[in-house]
Amino acid sequence: MGKYITAADRLAIKHWIPKLTRHGIGIEATLEALDLPYPYIGAGKSRMVFDLDETHVLKIAYKKAALNTNDREVRLYRTVPSKLRKYLSTIKDYGDGWIVMEKWEQRVPKSIEKKKLPGLKKKFAGEGFRLTDAGRNNIRWNPKKERIVMIDYANYECK
Repeated sequence: MGKYITAADRLAIKHWIPKLTRHGIGIEATLEALDLPYPYIGAGKSRMVFDLDETHVLKIAYKKAALNTNDREVRLYRTVPSKLRKYLSTIKDYGDGWIVMEKWEQRVPKSIEKKKLPGLKKKFAGEGFRLTDAGRNNIRWNPKKERIVMIDYANYECK
């Protein structure tokens, strides 16, 4: 058994990945095919999110494009300087077609988002990373550290 997901769940995902298509087969069909024991939270353009426990989520590809999305997210997390990494939800584990990430649920208050998000984008740009999708749906609030945390940061451009 893995630290975050079981060997059986890894195997289910591994068997699922070759079935991915460009347009996906739909959320319901994917949920049925994977038959994972974790509560389904929701989906983005190409990935589904499951609630692993109180502190982690599992992102799984349901379209072929998500394989590149996962790779970009892992690459950004591993390559940004530590002074920027603290603004990214921590990737705890990953494999072909899936990522386990730290879970953040508290939305960023609009007044704080308006005040802090432009500066955060500027910090990333100063290090050569342009965040193209750092909007309301992809950020959360870390009340303990009083900072924005990006929960979906696969869409970025490098200078």
